Amino acid sequence: MHAVREGDADALLSDALTLYGFAEKYPDLTVTGKALMPGRVNYGLAMPKGRLEECLQLKKAVKGYIRSIEWTKDINDLPQVFRKDDWTDYLPVAQQIDELSCRGETDS
Repeated sequence: MHAVREGDADALLSDALTLYGFAEKYPDLTVTGKALMPGRVNYGLAMPKGRLEECLQLKKAVKGYIRSIEWTKDINDLPQVFRKDDWTDYLPVAQQIDELSCRGETDS
């Protein structure tokens, strides 16, 4: 982002949510609004192995956020990102979070 703002790069390639976040923070930037790679993208968080307790706490917080009205409000604040999609298709369920979270963190 620094390189784009300083004129050392012409563009930044990233996911729509991140780009719209930058555009909100830096009003001199714009998002093209067109996906270069359409489709769903899965996201994850990385943390050091052996941090099971922290991972479980983070998983609990994510599940709470997804169940809360805050998730819906945050998604609705970025309608351009989901203008052609039903944003509820992106709402993960607890089972998905449980199956895909905290794998391998007990390895050393």
